[in-house]
Amino acid sequence: MSEIETADTLRKRLGVNRAAFWVLLTGRRWVIAGGFALVVFALFVAGGTVKQAPLRPLMQSSSMVTITFSGLVGATITSATLVVSINQLVLSQEIGSLGTIRNRMDVGTDFRQNTDELLGETTPTDPATYLDELIETSEQRARALREAVAGSNDPELREKIDTYVDDLLGNATKTRDKLADSEFGSLDVVAPAVDYDYNRKIHDGRRIKHEHGNSLTVEQTEQIDALLTALAMYGTARAYLNGLYIQWSLIKLSRAIIYTAVAALLVSAAVALFVDANTLTGSLFGIDTMIWLVSGAFTVAVLPFFVFAAYILRLGTLTKQTLTVEPLLLH
Repeated sequence: MSEIETADTLRKRLGVNRAAFWVLLTGRRWVIAGGFALVVFALFVAGGTVKQAPLRPLMQSSSMVTITFSGLVGATITSATLVVSINQLVLSQEIGSLGTIRNRMDVGTDFRQNTDELLGETTPTDPATYLDELIETSEQRARALREAVAGSNDPELREKIDTYVDDLLGNATKTRDKLADSEFGSLDVVAPAVDYDYNRKIHDGRRIKHEHGNSLTVEQTEQIDALLTALAMYGTARAYLNGLYIQWSLIKLSRAIIYTAVAALLVSAAVALFVDANTLTGSLFGIDTMIWLVSGAFTVAVLPFFVFAAYILRLGTLTKQTLTVEPLLLH
């Protein structure tokens, strides 16, 4: 890969395998949280089975289980309240005075007018279509740049432009294929949008323009500037939509935390108040039923934390890759 060719997917830039990428970003968050819960449940069942001191006699002589679940009740209330409060603080940015809302509307309208001029048509309202057409515009301008440079007397410039345009078109094609038929609210729009590495392409375009300024004609310089403008517009739109997606995800996280916290509180309180060594007798699959009960209850009790972890893995990974809007490459 040359110095002006870039990894054309987010996974390659992260440097992780498919399984890790699925856990970090693309996997359904409820499935990830369920996977965490299943692992903890299995570990608790295995630990209770191989433990030298059986759980049931231990419960008869000690209030350890009751104390543990009583503590989980307080921890769940505190943690759920804190998480939801922090999320609401972030989302409160959407609440403002009439003047603030009017300014936001004016800025949004101005940007839409700019993209209208860039696209030569009314800017689409669908986020996936919006990004797709901005990418298509950068493709068109990249091809126009290559045509403009094709007759240059500078062979090094022609070679660099060919490599640069091929890299851009390859990255754009894969991104647009993933954007097709995707809907906002899921990762189907944001993840492909991040795949399109416009930051590096702006940097490489500016570097080519600087290094070969003496060889470039006025027309060629204008073509480079036109391409850089399209890439910058895409970057701005992507950053805005990425911010909306993060807010959307925080709303979903708040709701998920509330749902699971209610279940965790009910289960934890029930075990702390009503379960003792004589609640269940016998065994299931050769394992004391009390081990199944306590392990399952504990798993449900900590489910809100698994949901929180699953969402933070995605949002943290996504935010890390979209911290900058300008061509500043963070590794």
